[in-house]
Amino acid sequence: MNTLNQQWELDSIFAGGSESNRFHTFLNELDQAIQAARKQLETQKIPFTHNDVQPFTALVERYESLCKQFNEAAAFIECLTAQNIKDQAAAQANNRMHSLGAELDAVNSLFETALREIADADFQTLINAPQLRAISFSLNEKRTLSRKKLEANQEQLISALAVDGYHAWEDLYYQLIGKMEITIAHHGKKENNVGQPGKQSAR
Repeated sequence: MNTLNQQWELDSIFAGGSESNRFHTFLNELDQAIQAARKQLETQKIPFTHNDVQPFTALVERYESLCKQFNEAAAFIECLTAQNIKDQAAAQANNRMHSLGAELDAVNSLFETALREIADADFQTLINAPQLRAISFSLNEKRTLSRKKLEANQEQLISALAVDGYHAWEDLYYQLIGKMEITIAHHGKKENNVGQPGKQSAR
């Protein structure tokens, strides 16, 4: 009888896991793409008008692509950490993702500022373009919610401080949990990290 493999096939995503050269190349390319998008938004002529359908569409698609790539990388690192919480290379990659996340938040703040600055009539024309019609609701909602936020430079400061504050404490917690072990009797004695006894008792 075949037994179910309870370990993820992460090599099918990026061969080599946390040591994957392709994954580190992916992160480097993501970093460069985020920096390029930030530079574009900082120098972009705003507000967009109804005549700017093509550049506005290109900006939205670029932003979408960055978010998708970031989420893919973050999910992969989360899986690596869940698989082996003592994986130091995964921990280092996770720290880098926090920094990239702060940079992406900066891009997001600038993107939201660009949305806010567009006149209502022009905005409706832009989001009803054939290329953006499918996500017009999301863009409209993002623009509305952005009006409740602080100025872009203040939002960027919050994101930057979170790297060594909120995120760092969360990482420290999981690192400490990973070092703690409890011996339990389950078909003989066995060493388990703190997260495993709960899983065993749930079976």
